[in-house]
Amino acid sequence: MTRESPLKAEHIAAGGKLVDFGGWNMPLVYPSGTVVEHKTVRESVGLFDVTHLGKVTVDGPDAQAVLDRLLPGKVAKMKDGKAGYNLVLTADGGVVDDIFIYKTDPTSFIVVPNAANTDAFLEFINAAITPEDDVTVADARGRWGILALTGPKAREVLSEVLPEAEDLKMHDFRTFSLGGMEVIVARTGYTGEVTFEFLPGWDDSAAVWNLLLEAGASAGIKPCGLGARDTLRLEMGYPLHGHELSVDINPLEAGCGWVIDWEKEFVGKPALAAVKAAGLKRKLVGLLAGEGRIPRMGHQVFLGDKPVGEVTSGNFSPTLGAGIALAFVSAELSELGTRLEIDIRGKRLPVQVVKPPFKTS
Repeated sequence: MTRESPLKAEHIAAGGKLVDFGGWNMPLVYPSGTVVEHKTVRESVGLFDVTHLGKVTVDGPDAQAVLDRLLPGKVAKMKDGKAGYNLVLTADGGVVDDIFIYKTDPTSFIVVPNAANTDAFLEFINAAITPEDDVTVADARGRWGILALTGPKAREVLSEVLPEAEDLKMHDFRTFSLGGMEVIVARTGYTGEVTFEFLPGWDDSAAVWNLLLEAGASAGIKPCGLGARDTLRLEMGYPLHGHELSVDINPLEAGCGWVIDWEKEFVGKPALAAVKAAGLKRKLVGLLAGEGRIPRMGHQVFLGDKPVGEVTSGNFSPTLGAGIALAFVSAELSELGTRLEIDIRGKRLPVQVVKPPFKTS
């Protein structure tokens, strides 16, 4: 069954092209095009519907303890009113999903998995709960929408509709009243620009969407599709599950080791400790091409005639006007400045190892 966003009518009215994203019918692009939408976010402000992301509530006296013993990142050490990035791992150290956790207090959390992995997260946590755990887990996909206001003028637009939220620091979130509607606002995001993510009630989502578009008209706001969200996150070097993260990829080789709190126990810790002790065989790197062909997922990376890796995400960078990619390569070739080649239908594209984010200077 394909799920529908509460903003479907708004997307259709704006000419959005709807396609499947993780089981949801969501806008890929609007008539202005992905490149224009991408540049709008980098230069002014865009508005995304990301309601397809999962929403799971974890509540009860043992909510914090359960999440802290299952996940590798800090949960117990998080402050109330803060959101944090975390991972869900297999016993072998592979990545089931990467998630954001919103901690209201030690007894109340909202977990946001990726759309296609929400059921996997629910299965993971429900299987790990013991009869002694006083905790309730609920699928809240239909409880809230999620809208992302993002770009250098995002704060300017916010000041028009909800100035009391302007003082939110990175990863802060609070509940506000917006036009009589209760909405959670968080300083989180996936584009590398200043972002305020709104979680209105499901039935209020369209009203909040239209309110933000109206408030941002003078700033040049545009509704943006998930195609632009992908090119924006790729320029920042942010991982995407199914590409840079999967059950066959561990967080150390994916460059997500910073998430791990090695002082506590968590699912997958023994396996990751063994990987850490043995040393990494491959690493995730950024690859920058010159003008010309565009690298794509699955393209092989070469050093001379020797295959040394594979592209996990690749696209045209509207900011740089060049091809960029994330790829796993042999660990010894991960040094910045290393010259490699990507095979694109039998032709070689010269690339250089760089550290994301991909910048103009």
